[in-house]
Amino acid sequence: MLNGLIYRIGEFYIDNVKLNTLEENLMLSAVSRIPAGSSEKAKKHFSALLAHETDCWDVNHAVSNNRKDFVFLDVRREESYQKGHLLGQLIYPTGR
Repeated sequence: MLNGLIYRIGEFYIDNVKLNTLEENLMLSAVSRIPAGSSEKAKKHFSALLAHETDCWDVNHAVSNNRKDFVFLDVRREESYQKGHLLGQLIYPTGR
C-alpha cells in the first residue's frame, strides 16, 4: 500500500474506492485518475481551507469599503508587482 493505494489482482483501490483498470488509468488525465470524494469529505475539506484563507472577492470588498484591518502581502516577483498592485500593498519579492 502506498498513500492509501491498494492493488488487488487487476484492481486498484484508494481508501476502499475501486479505481479503473491499469490500462484505463494510463489513458486518463492526472485529474480524473482519482475518483471524486464523497460530498461529506469534500465539505469537510473545503470548510477547513476556508477557515484559514480568503479570496480576491473578500479583499476587494474590504478595500472598497475602507475596511483595511489586514496586511496585504504580495509574494510575487518584483516585475509582476511593478506591473500592477493595490495601493498600500506590501511586497516580499520571491526569486521564482
